[in-house]
Amino acid sequence: YTPEELGSDLADRVETNPWSKTTITYMIIPNTLYEKDNPFTNRMKFSGYHLSPLDQRIIKVDGFNEFPAAVWRWSVQGRLTYGIGMAAKALPDIYILNQSARTRIEAEQKMADPPVNIPAEMMDDYHLGPGGKNFYRSPDRHIFPVGTRYDYPAAIDAVNRYTDLVNRHMYTDFFMLLGQSTTRRTAQEVMEIQQEKAAMLGPIVSFMNKSFLDPLVRETLRILGKQGKLPQPPKEIMNEEYDIAFLGPLTIAQKFAQLQKRVLDPINTALQYAQVDQGVLDNFDFDTTTRLLGKAFALPYGILREEGDVAQIRQQRAEAQQAAMEAEQAKEERELMMKYGQQAPEEGSPMGAMQ
Repeated sequence: YTPEELGSDLADRVETNPWSKTTITYMIIPNTLYEKDNPFTNRMKFSGYHLSPLDQRIIKVDGFNEFPAAVWRWSVQGRLTYGIGMAAKALPDIYILNQSARTRIEAEQKMADPPVNIPAEMMDDYHLGPGGKNFYRSPDRHIFPVGTRYDYPAAIDAVNRYTDLVNRHMYTDFFMLLGQSTTRRTAQEVMEIQQEKAAMLGPIVSFMNKSFLDPLVRETLRILGKQGKLPQPPKEIMNEEYDIAFLGPLTIAQKFAQLQKRVLDPINTALQYAQVDQGVLDNFDFDTTTRLLGKAFALPYGILREEGDVAQIRQQRAEAQQAAMEAEQAKEERELMMKYGQQAPEEGSPMGAMQ
């Protein structure tokens, strides 16, 4: 900011104490004067206001043609604009957990160092430390702890129960599973657990991708393209729409869970019927299924062949099989003719051409 934009008060503060902190509020709102169909306007679609809460004035105004902020929201309630996170739903259980833990700690301290009753005449002459010696005349006049009753196992159970509730709110088991070693579990077990949890997080992940990650990546690509830092795309896709694919383990688990339920489970069921009638499998396009699997697992480019290359390989295989069948048929005919005492026709002869 220039000294004129800051004003005299803020400018003086910068000069006298440049390391002091000052709050500046930045607000981005749609520009009501923006004219979408006017090619001669210089107004931007969004206006940005730099506000000084100190003296309640606008320091600076700028703007953007695209909304520049990407706001992360875990979920929203109803039509509310502001989102809530996992901790918002877990707050009641977190509060009870903290109170239970505090009560347990106080009880442990009382059990380790309980309150005691001390005779009045020993007010200034008692020793409760290790090896302490207390002298008294009457056997019934002695120091004894105050009786406290505390169900320690029940308290531990309550703390563990609310800890488990908080972990469920936070999806702790699932996120830990994504980063844990799977040496003690089979691949099928790990996949099934990930599918189960990914199905639970499906709506949240889709909402996060649509409202936060997708706009963030698109805006980043727009800025890089405007600055000339991205290579030119091929002419064939210059004006085509594109989709952004996220390759994180959570997204892959979610996509595979959907594919498992909608595609693979029906095929596995059909395989059981195929033991009775193999023609059942003719209803499925396994080429499309394979490509859906590759997309769900986010296979790197080049792992799956192009459809034209697959068709060429199959054509070459069919031609090779046809040639092998013709050679085998010719061999059988020669052997048959030799068996009945006829001489095999010479190569290039009409009989040979017929074969």
